[in-house]
This record gives sequence, C-alpha cells and structure tokens, in this order.
Amino acid sequence: MAAAPLIIGLESTSLTDTDRRRIEHLQPAGFLLLERNLETPGQIRSLTDSLRELDPGLPPIIAVEEESGRFSHLGRLVHPTPTPAHLGARETPRSIAEHGAATGVLLSLLGINLNLAPVLDHDPSNPTEERCWHRDVQRIIDHAGMWNRWLRKQEIRSAAKHFPAGGRSSGSPVTLRDLLAGDLIPFTALMTELDAIVVGHQSLPALDPERPASLSKRIVSALLRDQLGFDRHLVLSDDLSHDAFRSQFPLDQALPAALAAGNDLAIVARDSTELEQAAACLAKTLAPQRQDAEIRIERFRKKLAFPPPWSEDRWKTTAGKLLKA
Repeated sequence: MAAAPLIIGLESTSLTDTDRRRIEHLQPAGFLLLERNLETPGQIRSLTDSLRELDPGLPPIIAVEEESGRFSHLGRLVHPTPTPAHLGARETPRSIAEHGAATGVLLSLLGINLNLAPVLDHDPSNPTEERCWHRDVQRIIDHAGMWNRWLRKQEIRSAAKHFPAGGRSSGSPVTLRDLLAGDLIPFTALMTELDAIVVGHQSLPALDPERPASLSKRIVSALLRDQLGFDRHLVLSDDLSHDAFRSQFPLDQALPAALAAGNDLAIVARDSTELEQAAACLAKTLAPQRQDAEIRIERFRKKLAFPPPWSEDRWKTTAGKLLKA
C-alpha cells in the first residue's frame, strides 16, 4: 500500500503513544521535526532512529527546516550560525561551500535526510531578509546553488522554497511576467540541482484570484509542472496547519485542495489535532491524478540515504567548521 501523501509532526522529543497510534493509522510518507522535537544531538538521533524502525521497507522522509541564522535548528544545538544574508554579503564561495557541507554532515549525523532549504525568495523592492541569500537574482543562484551543492554532497536532499514568490507580500500586484523576469529564475536555473520544491501560501491574484499558491492548480500544476518543467521533482505544500493559514482555509478543505492542485505531499506538522479527521478527506482526491505523485514519492524515498553511525567527536569537529564558515 502506498504511504499517505503526508508529512506530519510529532508531539515531543520521543515518540509518544499518540504519535505511534497516529503513524500506524495514517502511514505518512514522512515527518517534519520542529523545535519541540529538538533538544540534544543524541536525543534527536534516537528519535530519528525510532522513526526508521517503524517501517522496515523504504526509509521515511525525515525533514527539518535548516535555513541558518535565526531560523537555524543547528544553531540552537551548537551556537548561532552565520545567516545566508551574511554569507552572501561576504561573497566568499569557499565559506559558503564549507557551511553547506558542514550543515549536511550535521544533519546526516542527526538522521535527517531532507532539508527544507535553500530559500530562493527574491524581491528587489524589499531589503534582504537574513534567511535570503541576496537581492540580486544571479547572486541568489550563485550562493544558494553553491551551498545546496555541498549540502547534497553529504547525501542530504534539498527542497527549495517558497515557490513561486516567497519574497513578496501576499496579495501584491505581481504578474506572471514579473515572476518570470525575477522570482522564478533561481528555481529554473537550479532545477537540475534540486530534489524538491516547497510551494508557499502567498496569495497572487493575478495568477489565481481564488486560491493561495499552495492550493492553486494554476500555480502548482500549470505553472510549476507544465510550464516550467518540474515534472519529476517532489513538490510539497507549505505547512497547512499554520494558525493564520488554517483560520482562512480549514484543514479538511485545504488538505484535499493541496493534493488536487498537484502537490505530491502536504505538510501538516505544527498542529496535528485535526489531522486524522481531515485525512478522511483524502478519499475525495481522484486516484488517477495521484498515480504520478505516488511514483515520485516512491522514487524520492528510494534515494534517501541511511545515516552514518553516531559520533560525538565528528559532531563536535563539524560543528566547529560550521561556526568558522
């Protein structure tokens, strides 16, 4: 039986009875680790080992959002890490490569196999955010691409975000021509070096006046898949359980809509209280349009590497490299 097209969250720093019951019932394709799940390196590795033990078949997707800087989970475990904006401003390829490689090694030691990064957001009208690589499109391609290549050399899969226009405010008067001239260029330029794409929740009325990007067939299927050619990449919705998003789009509506739009997987991690009831709505998604998604999910999971043996010494040595990058 194919895994449910879900990336779900966990309750705590170890598997609870509720987690085990929910996993057994839903059979999700993977998990997204959040701050509530991350305490110490050894504890995290124990948690990810227990997730792999639940399924003797294909390894589960075990994801984290490691964007560095203030948005860094690794920074909480070792020390505040350099931000993409800081690394990009220095424009030193070696430092960017070393940071990407060290990030990959640390994630692999933790048993994580997918990083929801790099952030490819771009909007020349706004100052650079600390998790964004640069205001210039070519610099985003150069810096994020370098970091991503060295991350992936450590057998960590990457998911670029936030497609299609994460750097812009929701509802901004942006046209498809605007996006093709700027925001979408980093995604297309790095297409062959990305494993997955995360579709954001932005509202872009010129592209779809009714639905946000993550729930829009016009944006996920027509633009990302058909027009831009991302027909083999794994595509994930951004987290459907964000409070602000869920208040406008209840989970029992958003979940089937996200899958019908063309997302292979829907993330429901921050609040899973309504997940099991909403999962009943998955049956509303027509089976034929899920066949390609199931193929992509299975192909992606077959590529996932098993983590190396845990090593405290390697952790400490690599953490030092991360800080020096």
